[in-house]
Amino acid sequence: MSRTHNRGCHSGRITRSRLATVLLVVAACQRDAPVAPPSSLTVPGGGLPGFPGTVTDLAVDAVAQNSATLSFTEVNDGLGQRARYVVRFAEPPIKWGSARNVTEGTCATPVIGQAVGARLTCTVLGLAPATAYEFQVAAYRSTLDLVETSGDPSNVAQGTTGAASCDCWTNKAFMPTARYGPGVADVNGILYAVGGSQSYGRFPTAVEAYDPASDTWTTGAPMPAGRGAMGVAVVDGIVYAVGGNVEGTIGLTTLEAYDPATDTWTTKAPMPTGRTWLGFAAVGGLLYAVGGYNAGNLATVEAYDPRTDTWTTKAPLPEALQIVAAAELDGVLYAEDATGQSRPAKLWAYDPATDTWTARAPMPTYDTVEMLGFKVAAVGGMLYALGGSEARGYVKAYQP
Repeated sequence: MSRTHNRGCHSGRITRSRLATVLLVVAACQRDAPVAPPSSLTVPGGGLPGFPGTVTDLAVDAVAQNSATLSFTEVNDGLGQRARYVVRFAEPPIKWGSARNVTEGTCATPVIGQAVGARLTCTVLGLAPATAYEFQVAAYRSTLDLVETSGDPSNVAQGTTGAASCDCWTNKAFMPTARYGPGVADVNGILYAVGGSQSYGRFPTAVEAYDPASDTWTTGAPMPAGRGAMGVAVVDGIVYAVGGNVEGTIGLTTLEAYDPATDTWTTKAPMPTGRTWLGFAAVGGLLYAVGGYNAGNLATVEAYDPRTDTWTTKAPLPEALQIVAAAELDGVLYAEDATGQSRPAKLWAYDPATDTWTARAPMPTYDTVEMLGFKVAAVGGMLYALGGSEARGYVKAYQP
């Protein structure tokens, strides 16, 4: 429905039949106050003004995390001139009377038209991320600088803003075999949790596969012998398990390779620095062993080349870490402090191209305390942290 609003001292709805009377009342009640400058608008032929047109093709052209870009064809203001516009928005379903006026961006009220029939584009800012919105627009004009005459609201245009990068953690399905210090790696989008430790000196040989798409677990072929606190990573579809410990032995140098296609394990060149609780991840075809423990905390970083079955030394961690969880994401090696002490945790990012480390946002301390010895792997742009010393099978996800 078209609407007309009085800006003078008279209140209530103004109709065409009362327009002249209202204007006289306004003039009388403002007799002792400064009057507004006279309007330049005229009514052709001396008749009553028409009502502004109705936009029928409002569209959402683009959306971003906190914004939406709208466009529509301009209508006339009822006098054949360009109109002004009010743009409103709400989460579905939109109701014009209760929807909010746009206050941020070029769609903020009033939007000044350029030419009747032209395509007008503007942007709504200040929207929430990952949220569906509906938009409407209505044309209006000011008459004699005292009265606003509005057209009907437009068609409804819909759009959903982009997701935010939340830098946050969420819970996932528990592992079937609760354990701490498992090795975790990705093979074709599936996470493999390998070995690990349990209380009373037990070292399960369990190999369990997690599908992030369905948030479910399945059982794979077990390890030849259980080990705890080892590193596990993948190159060319082969799972490599290195280092770790068994009852009475800390700081193993063992490197073994598992081929999921043949369900077999083979022995490779041992790691130069024996250690347990190390971080282990593949970047650019090399396997990186990061930090860990062997008669003291280690900052040592060593890289294994599966093509030559050899090891080389790389830039050390900025800080020696006793327990490290590591994974590759977008060509960067992430090493998380999984020591589990009640102190600020550390997350470091390693760039193989420059052989340098930089600090990133860590997991909250209360999580690392309860998940001492967790391991991480990356799938679909997320880092997944699994397990921990409480043996509850925790799985948490981190988005950089």
